[in-house]
Amino acid sequence: MNSQIKKPAIGWTCTYLPLEIIHAAGFLPYRIIGNYDSFQLADSIVPSNYCPYIRNCLDVALRGEYHFLNGVIMTDSCHAGELLYDAWRHYTNTDYVYLLDVPRIVNDDSIKIFQIRLQNFIVNFENHFSIKITEQSLFDAAALYNKNRALLENLYNLRKLENPPITGLEMIQIMNKNWIMDIESFNNYLQHFLSVIENNPNKADLKNRKRIMLMGGKISHPELIKIIEDDGDAVIVFEDICTYYRYFDRATETDQDILYSLSKRYLSKIPCPRMMDDGTRWNAISKIIDEYTIDGVIYHSLKFCVTNSIKALTLKEQIHEIGKPFLYIEGDYTLNCIEQLRTRIRTFLDLI
Repeated sequence: MNSQIKKPAIGWTCTYLPLEIIHAAGFLPYRIIGNYDSFQLADSIVPSNYCPYIRNCLDVALRGEYHFLNGVIMTDSCHAGELLYDAWRHYTNTDYVYLLDVPRIVNDDSIKIFQIRLQNFIVNFENHFSIKITEQSLFDAAALYNKNRALLENLYNLRKLENPPITGLEMIQIMNKNWIMDIESFNNYLQHFLSVIENNPNKADLKNRKRIMLMGGKISHPELIKIIEDDGDAVIVFEDICTYYRYFDRATETDQDILYSLSKRYLSKIPCPRMMDDGTRWNAISKIIDEYTIDGVIYHSLKFCVTNSIKALTLKEQIHEIGKPFLYIEGDYTLNCIEQLRTRIRTFLDLI
């Protein structure tokens, strides 16, 4: 799991954590995604009817497979996320474990409050590791991550084409590299990848496939993507998932106080289902459906995720109102339910 890590690393779980701060401190942000397999040790600590992603990540940590991390930073993204923080802090040997409190509304006051919380986090981080995170290092990190977001945005824009140059499977492979590579190396990799596909745009004929938008909770394993695309009549052209578009939506402004800019950027991106929403999320999704010529929407939620399952009910009605088919499926963050999902997905695609 850590063979490619060449510098001190800090684990993270939620895209509302400004990774610029971790990079500016001299650490590699390393996304914690578990191993899609075991819950046995975790189930001795947390109830089995909790989020399977949380239980799997905790299980991997209890087995010592995150021993290489110098620390872990989590957010109060949901109740299960807070439970992961408590369990990780009490039952693992990780030296530094921090919980960042993220507002659930977006307005001028909440942006300023989050700015203060980011400043408190930086002071805590600096004191623990005996380092200094300078304003210039934050501006430099913001520039790197803005470049990262611009490159990913360019890649997504190519998927609007009638014959998109990449599949959903290739996209998940790219994003999974992003979670473990340092930002400079990944940006170089992505620049090269973009130059290749721009010069060879039609390596595969995808123009007659059904264009699918994948939504929901955390998805990092390629098997679900393979089910949707394997039979050759569908291609995923957009993912509204925290491990995809919600990670890189919006750039950080660099012409004002950097912590305020980070606070504003992270709270103002396309909202996660955990946020209080004034219609911003649906406005963004409906625009995406038009721009990417979406034929159908598949919404994947992890079992026991109340936040995603409730939001899916409203979203299903909204998507049906604009005449698009919608499929809601649940998974347990393992490969055990793959065949059941295959049957439902294939039936759904046949009806489009």
